Amino acid sequence: MAGSSSATPAPGAAVTAEDLKAAGAMTVILRDAIKPNLLQTLERTPVLVHAGPFGNIATGNSSVIADRIGIHLGDYLITEAGFGSDMGAERFFNIKCRLTGLQPDAAVLVVTVRALKAHSGRFTVVAGRPLPAEMLEENPDDVRAGVDNLRKHIEIVRSFGVSPVVAINAFPGDHPSEHQVYGADGVRYSPEAARRLRSFTELGFGELPVVIAKTHLSISSDATLRGAPTGWTLPVGEVRLAAGAGYVYAIAGEMRTMPGLPKHPAAERIDIDADGQVVGLS
Repeated sequence: MAGSSSATPAPGAAVTAEDLKAAGAMTVILRDAIKPNLLQTLERTPVLVHAGPFGNIATGNSSVIADRIGIHLGDYLITEAGFGSDMGAERFFNIKCRLTGLQPDAAVLVVTVRALKAHSGRFTVVAGRPLPAEMLEENPDDVRAGVDNLRKHIEIVRSFGVSPVVAINAFPGDHPSEHQVYGADGVRYSPEAARRLRSFTELGFGELPVVIAKTHLSISSDATLRGAPTGWTLPVGEVRLAAGAGYVYAIAGEMRTMPGLPKHPAAERIDIDADGQVVGLS
């Protein structure tokens, strides 16, 4: 409320905005600031920017007002809880969700290779200074050493009854071997596979996603390795382009790219007769 008080607070008493004669000025600022700011992303997605307190000293969440507006105007709403699950997300669940009664359907944990390397304990990162040069070098072992931090964040999110989705925020300088899907120490390309990759890039397909064609019996490319094997190398003997579908697929290990068929498959009997009817399906 506008106005001020001339009374002097007693020693040890709480000091209010009125005591500082700032309540009126704060009201003037908040009259407009209470309204969320509508922006858009580069992909033309609408974004409500409203409140952004740091997660290490405050809630680390956007405002309840912005969330309530967004959830009624779109098919789904993504809201940010900054500084990790131990800070922003914990306050999101324990404060914001209790206040609003809203519950998320999923949580996205955003992770970077650099952050996992930082949590390996092998590097000294100083705010305002460039990252250590050796931290940017290719070394999957440094990533593995920091993965326990990611596991703990997954555990924290699950403790609130929400399934987390891990999203890797990739940087141009990241090394493919350090994006840990299969647990391999590295990738070994045959000369032919390397040649084809260069050819696909020259043809303008260098930005297509990659599909790994591998056995379904193991996380690795070796069907005999069980559990979550480590210490193995992913062998890529051949790389093929599926230009129409929009991806490149790498063949790891012994893989058939067509399903097994009998000596005389059903396709041999299927046709269209003179009346335009399909025959041979029975």
